[in-house]
Amino acid sequence: MPNILLTGNKQVGKSTIINKIIEDYPGGVCGFKTVMKQTPRRQFFISEFQKSAAIIANSVERTRSYPLPPISSTFDNEGATILKRCFIQSPELIIMDELGLFENRAFYFQKLVHKGLNSDIPILGVLKDKPSRFLNSIRDREDVEIIRVSEENRNQLVKIVMSKLLTD
Repeated sequence: MPNILLTGNKQVGKSTIINKIIEDYPGGVCGFKTVMKQTPRRQFFISEFQKSAAIIANSVERTRSYPLPPISSTFDNEGATILKRCFIQSPELIIMDELGLFENRAFYFQKLVHKGLNSDIPILGVLKDKPSRFLNSIRDREDVEIIRVSEENRNQLVKIVMSKLLTD
């Protein structure tokens, strides 16, 4: 089964591509997304969603000024709970949007990400375009296809990625 991770510059459309794929994907989907809310302070949440991609739980809040120190317990607790729930539900697709630097010390969460990548359930996600031990361990896997999203190719990628997910 394919494990496809999108990478590229900020705001190039990686999450938009995933959301469009989720809308038309014929099977069950579960997973997580990291969202930022601009209030008086910048806040980041890890949120679980189901097929409709609606946020059903705001698990964690980040309220310090940039650069933000990682809160590893967020991912080792809430993030891990979301992934374990996905493994139990056994959907046809697991979304991991986004795997990044916040997870650098969330070793239990990292272990579950690799468990997902090892499973028979395909993964579709976003991989931050930065170096780290965790992110490099994903890049180095032979069972992961990394697709770079750009302004030039983003409009074609929904169809291309959907085709890969449905034919492999």
